Amino acid sequence: MINTKLHDNSRERISARVSHEIYAVISKAAEVTGQTINSFMVQSAFQQAQDTIDKQMWKMLEEKEI
Repeated sequence: MINTKLHDNSRERISARVSHEIYAVISKAAEVTGQTINSFMVQSAFQQAQDTIDKQMWKMLEEKEI
């Protein structure tokens, strides 16, 4: 599991309004993984953000080699 806490214990708030359908899917995913909705959303968003950054960094490195 990814540790998303900052070392200085700072906290920021992120909120989103979603349709009932999106909420239901996220809620179910959180339930089946034994997480709260908030924890599931933060962990999922954090992982997706890291993956996106990694892909962009690789893309930039590959373009420099060409």
